Amino acid sequence: MSTARASGKVRIPPIRGRAGELKVIGALVTAVAQGRGGVLVIEGPPGIGKSRLLTEVLALADKCGVRTLFGEAFEYQQTVPFFSLFMATLRADPPVGDVEALRRLGGSADLRYWVVHDLADAIHAAAAQTPLVIVLEDIHWADNGTLLALRSLATAPGVAVLWVVTARTGAGGQAVQETLSVLQRTNATFLRLAAMTPDAVADMVQDAVRARADASLLSLAAKAHGNPFLVSELVGGLGEEGRLDFSGGHAVATGDGLPRRLGVGMQQRLDLLSDSASEVVRVAAVLPDRFSAGLLAAMLDRQPASLMSALEEAVRADLLADDGNQLRFRHDLLREATRQALPQSLRRAMERQSASVMLGMGAAPAEVATQLARSAEVGDQAAINALRRAARSVVLSDPCAAADLSKRAVELLPAGDPARGSLVAETVVRLNRATRYDEAQALADSALATELSQDDEAEIRLRMAAGTEDPEQRIAENRRALQLVGINDITRARHQAWLAYFEVVNGLHADASAAGVAAAAATAIWKPGSSATPRLP
Repeated sequence: MSTARASGKVRIPPIRGRAGELKVIGALVTAVAQGRGGVLVIEGPPGIGKSRLLTEVLALADKCGVRTLFGEAFEYQQTVPFFSLFMATLRADPPVGDVEALRRLGGSADLRYWVVHDLADAIHAAAAQTPLVIVLEDIHWADNGTLLALRSLATAPGVAVLWVVTARTGAGGQAVQETLSVLQRTNATFLRLAAMTPDAVADMVQDAVRARADASLLSLAAKAHGNPFLVSELVGGLGEEGRLDFSGGHAVATGDGLPRRLGVGMQQRLDLLSDSASEVVRVAAVLPDRFSAGLLAAMLDRQPASLMSALEEAVRADLLADDGNQLRFRHDLLREATRQALPQSLRRAMERQSASVMLGMGAAPAEVATQLARSAEVGDQAAINALRRAARSVVLSDPCAAADLSKRAVELLPAGDPARGSLVAETVVRLNRATRYDEAQALADSALATELSQDDEAEIRLRMAAGTEDPEQRIAENRRALQLVGINDITRARHQAWLAYFEVVNGLHADASAAGVAAAAATAIWKPGSSATPRLP
């Protein structure tokens, strides 16, 4: 990522969430402008903002009258001696050092000492005229010659040069890690970039869209887990596809799925991996949010030990993260982009396979049902039944999870399905138990606005009467149900009993004893122990 070389009149949004880092950079640039050199190492995972900070380094150096030299390492240039260092010095205008002499010396392993010696003299001479900032980006790809020279040149005392290097956390071979260790031992300043805060992400989104971001847009951006590159790609992709709606000064994300730009970027990252690591990442994308190495190995029909190098590679690439007992994707956006890139039929087949494997490994029904539902489409009866069973299994231990599972089952049920009324009714109960009253009301209202059998309508109204705290609404729901002429005797008796109870409790029945007799008479038709015995809400 060479954003550090951005120039001209292109609008660069303000940097967000890096006030502490900018203070450190400002102090170092000020110091070199006054003749005091130093070393700054900026570390972090891909997309965390290392290059963006380099843009600030260059801008501050220019403001302070400090000359900047820029070099960059590339993975495909690791066999070219001194590639990134020569880019910074010999390609500068004017060059720092004798171009022809240094290139001639650099091609011989026996003469590389003299390359470093001559470069040191040239850099010292240039810095004596104007203080220097020498930037080397992505040194985890640097050739051994550049790394060797960096250890010597960056640690030379009394020179008005600020060396600024960026490195991807955990990347690079032994020579890279040894170079970073040498720099740390010689008092280099290290900035290890962490994820941006939610407030900084919100500011960044709003800078990009030039409007206040709606919750729909911020919730998508939150899936980037504070990675500014992913946030930028998300917002840019939504804009490219015309999926940002501006109204009333707010920006709203529209449409389904992630923008194509994220999927293309994820494919490019996968292409950089070995075949084994790429396969591991693609299969991991269809597993639960957190998964074991054992589950991943079972999906691949391999022994866990055989995945060691592939998993290490995926973790180094910052695609997967190790949480101790389980693995997960580093960012939800990367996971979704990987899933989206898989053909839908293949993704569904793999997710169903994972559900079977999880059941065989003793996974909880709720976990398997959620996994199965991800691949389900409307009308998938197997998924609907699994979700209902899972909701029943966790209703006492986790009411909120039971409500989510039940709601997902409703979403998968086709319009007009005979089971819709009863499923909506049990979902309303679970939403109420999870104290999600507004969702329960909205679901009930939506269902009641459709064509339902009178028994189904009466059952939903019974559940709403039990779930609301409003005595008038409770009584109104019972009375509306009792106006239905086609409901069965059991359902009618339950409404009559609850209506009498609600009226007595709320002082709306003139004769409490008469109400009690009415309730007792209504319940007399229930036969304890029979299959028709109703469950009061």
